[in-house]
Amino acid sequence: MQGLRREVSLGEAVVYGVGIIIGAGIYSLIGEAAATTGNALWLAFLIAAFISAFTALSYAELSTMFPRSGAEYFYVKNAFRSEALAFITGWLIILVEIIAGATVALGFGGYLHELTGVGRVTSALILLAALAVVNYAGIKQSVRLNVLMTLAAVLGLLMVVFIGLPRLGSVDYLEASFGGWGILTAVTVIFFAYLGFEDLANLAEEVKQPQRNLPRAILLALAITTVLYVLVSLVVVSLAPWQEFAASEAPLAVVAAHAGLPQEIIILIALSATASTVLIFQIASSRMLYGVARDGALPGVLARVHPRRYTPYVAIAFATLLSIAFVLPGEIRLVALLTDFCAFVIFALVNLSAIALRLRHPELERPFRAPLNVRNIPLVSVLGLLSCMAMLLTFEAEIIATFVGLTLAGFAAHALRRRRDYKLQS
Repeated sequence: MQGLRREVSLGEAVVYGVGIIIGAGIYSLIGEAAATTGNALWLAFLIAAFISAFTALSYAELSTMFPRSGAEYFYVKNAFRSEALAFITGWLIILVEIIAGATVALGFGGYLHELTGVGRVTSALILLAALAVVNYAGIKQSVRLNVLMTLAAVLGLLMVVFIGLPRLGSVDYLEASFGGWGILTAVTVIFFAYLGFEDLANLAEEVKQPQRNLPRAILLALAITTVLYVLVSLVVVSLAPWQEFAASEAPLAVVAAHAGLPQEIIILIALSATASTVLIFQIASSRMLYGVARDGALPGVLARVHPRRYTPYVAIAFATLLSIAFVLPGEIRLVALLTDFCAFVIFALVNLSAIALRLRHPELERPFRAPLNVRNIPLVSVLGLLSCMAMLLTFEAEIIATFVGLTLAGFAAHALRRRRDYKLQS
């Protein structure tokens, strides 16, 4: 079977990670987060960063042990020897990438609506179709386009920071309008802003020297975006009353207007940032579908690779169609929260896998080892597991019920697949 090519360097992998993280959070959901934090917005970003860092270190270790597409699926499969649990993990990862892509596509649509008046959902659908073509064209082409769009996204944030620096100190940054619970509520939304570092693990078969470069790329991407997020969150509440941009579909455009910048500049940068992130979510979801299908847990047609493009073209088409289904309702906050709930469950399983593999298979080679170990148990993985479980308790019943329904659908798909395999073997 045709395989994937190793064409992505360390620098490109870091930019890939930074691009997906930045486009997901600052440009799409900063207004939603400010609505429950007020001036203490930066604190919610910092808490979410700490929670992400624990899990990022687990990913860094596991990615060097199992450098394959379909990363989380193989982590859980090797840690627990459970086909069903591994399949559900892969199923949830696919859902996260697809729903996250739909969320950011709606963010893109919100900014384009401000600029042109075209409907948010219509813009999101056009974007998904266009980026599916780019994804199909090849990983090198996709990464190069992502580099250009990420540079524009970072430039936009640095522009806001530079203009806002003289205004720092003009408000009370510890003033949490809705108290500690408001900050925790914002963390459940903001956590979406850090999704992306884990997607680097699914580029394992396309990154050069993955056992050296993947851990570096994961940790560097998270560190760079955390610094940018905290700076931007401090600046935006200094430039504009949080109540104003919290109510906008294009929050940074409102901040830009208060700073004396033409809104069109920030809108164009935001469009570039969100488009970059959607592209990377499409890449990640198609690679997960490809990896799980190649292992036999999904229909083999999804593992087909184009003979000239070296891309999983059937998986790309399927992932795009599913993203379209989640775009159609048009509710960005609901879709983002559902993504976050699924992500917390997955991250809990990844941290648990890192702990289980340390205990069950200490002899396995680990080119990168997570720090802070007690009797070979990685404390960062324990903290990651506990923090993810704690955050799951903060979600509304509607989100939990939707997650349960999607998980049961995954179990049903797995059961049907096993039944078909049994009949074929018989």
